[in-house]
Amino acid sequence: MEEKKNRLDYFDIAKGVCFIAVVWGHFMSPYGTVFCYTFNLPAFFVISGYFMNKKKSMEEYGAEKAQQLLTPYLITGGFMILLCALLRGDVAEWTGRVIYASGLEPAHPFMNVGFVGPIWFFWALLFALVIARIGISHVLGAAVVVMSVIVGYFSAQFIWLPFEIQAGMMLAGYVYVGYLAKCLVNNIRPHIPDEWIWQVTGVLTGIFVLLWFWYYSGEKTCVLFCINEYPRGAADYFGPLAAIFSVILLCAFFIRYIPFLSAGLRWIGQNTLVMLCIHTVDTMFYDWDILLHWEDPVTWRSLVVIIICKFAIYISLTALYNKVKLMVSEK
Repeated sequence: MEEKKNRLDYFDIAKGVCFIAVVWGHFMSPYGTVFCYTFNLPAFFVISGYFMNKKKSMEEYGAEKAQQLLTPYLITGGFMILLCALLRGDVAEWTGRVIYASGLEPAHPFMNVGFVGPIWFFWALLFALVIARIGISHVLGAAVVVMSVIVGYFSAQFIWLPFEIQAGMMLAGYVYVGYLAKCLVNNIRPHIPDEWIWQVTGVLTGIFVLLWFWYYSGEKTCVLFCINEYPRGAADYFGPLAAIFSVILLCAFFIRYIPFLSAGLRWIGQNTLVMLCIHTVDTMFYDWDILLHWEDPVTWRSLVVIIICKFAIYISLTALYNKVKLMVSEK
């Protein structure tokens, strides 16, 4: 039981690390942005695949995930439209953005309405989960997922459909990998001594980190998963797996050797959906550039200060939300 709890904990910690990387990456600074974009979003899809539920029917699973993911999307989208009505007046534009649900402005848009920001993630994850769930239930599951990835990539070269459908089609591959990783772990774990696991984990983490840094060091162009832009082709799709598993494996070490850091990251990881909604409103409606340029040129210290400020706000609002939610549920 303790081993299972630790496994759940280091996945939560990994989500916390990746969410911090999401916030950092959205500054598009020269300090680590390319590295952040190699793993921050795909990691959530891999972890979601690891915990995919096969017991429920396809209909029950799809309905559950739609409610879980689209409810925060609609609430956040509605709140941003309300802010527009109160502060800026561009209600029609933002209504179109929320309906289209694109994370960034694609090269071949279906609608020229702009982008909705980080909450594109909810739609993409929904489609990725449904496609991967169909895949693992089908005798030709791998072929279903591979075809989804291929169609998602090439169709995006001609037109970008609403609701992040094509991003979800490509990211379904990461969900499927996460599911396969769980199957592998469950099959080999009982047959491997604990000391071997930590030795192998250490070696693999070192190899993954070296490959990750070797490949992306000096690169200036980010992978944009939200509009299927992979500047380096297939390497940008498969390469992030090294970064993702490096982060997850490193988080297993955090639990053992840095428990005080693990607790904070675990809390962030357990509240990523709420914090993503807050981050979206913050990103789309508040300009942090004034604080970002308190040093000119911008340095890593500027970024660290702003990241701390942002997370102080995010954590406070999330804690308030959790408290209100608990009070409501107790009535």
